[in-house]
Amino acid sequence: PGGDEAIHCVLDLMYAKAPVSTLARATHIHPNVSELLPTIAQELKPLA
Repeated sequence: PGGDEAIHCVLDLMYAKAPVSTLARATHIHPNVSELLPTIAQELKPLA
């Protein structure tokens, strides 16, 4: 439950072609699954 919120946050970011740092700086309203995404985004490493 709640995965749809996280998926839509990432889809919005992809559609806007925005860098992951945009998600990391975003403010998400609590309580919300998507509030975890900035924390996850800060942990991401480049593939190459």
